[in-house]
Amino acid sequence: MVSRFFGASITWTEELTRLVFQAMMFLGMAAGFRSAAHPRVALLVSRGPRWVRQASAHIYAAVGIAFFVVLLVMSWQLMMRQVSTGESSPALGLGMYVVTIPLVLSAALAILAHIQTVYFSKEMRRAIEEGEITA
Repeated sequence: MVSRFFGASITWTEELTRLVFQAMMFLGMAAGFRSAAHPRVALLVSRGPRWVRQASAHIYAAVGIAFFVVLLVMSWQLMMRQVSTGESSPALGLGMYVVTIPLVLSAALAILAHIQTVYFSKEMRRAIEEGEITA
């Protein structure tokens, strides 16, 4: 808005805004898993037999951890490729590996959050098993 007042646009502001948004989105996603705040189908869990409720926490952890391990490996490989090729963003000239760092960090944090939520927090595990957390 300020740039329009002066009649000249600053080319890097759009790119910086997008990169910061992406970083906050990925890190916020990882933080959401710490409190099991992401939506999931809880109808079967809340109305199913006890063994379904008990298995649901382990299934939640296994599927989430498997997904984020794949994401971690793939994003790490992407980041290493970006470092080796010297790829940079067009407007800022920032190394694209810097943009990929939040993705790598969020995948690692999401893995830790799944483990913490299911295996180290009795309250969260009980809430997952009872189908109370549906976001």
